[in-house]
Amino acid sequence: MQVAVGEPTESQPFSPPPAPLLSSQRRTGRVRPRPLPQLRRCSLKPPLRTKSVGTKVSEPEFAALETRARASGLTLSEWVRDVLLASSPGAGAEAADQVLLGELLALRTILINLLFSVSKAEPVTPEQMQALIERADKDKMRRALERLGESRLTAAANATAGTTEQMER
Repeated sequence: MQVAVGEPTESQPFSPPPAPLLSSQRRTGRVRPRPLPQLRRCSLKPPLRTKSVGTKVSEPEFAALETRARASGLTLSEWVRDVLLASSPGAGAEAADQVLLGELLALRTILINLLFSVSKAEPVTPEQMQALIERADKDKMRRALERLGESRLTAAANATAGTTEQMER
């Protein structure tokens, strides 16, 4: 076999051999697993989106979707995501929750006022009853929204506290 001038005559490794280990560094038969690095996400960033949903549309449908997204000031994917999530059953359930909570709070107001009158042995006139119902109906949605807002704030605070605790571990 002929070798050109300047060519190595033996195969040379691409990297130098590893440095010899000290006696304290010599390998034993035991394998110690390395701790996995803790990956932390900034609490201000949205969670990673790893799943996708797709569909096929015609050219006119695509143009209409792009127009709507542009009118909203969003990219097409952001607009589609917002529309899909807003049309989920959870969105309708939230409105139903508000109505149910409002009615329950109105009923509570009427019942407490009636029980208070009965406990004092005062008769309730039809006019007083109508005034109680009107007052309860007037305030029910405001009170329901306040309660739901408070519960959302509490849930968000608890979720943030849980995330902070996990990050500290």
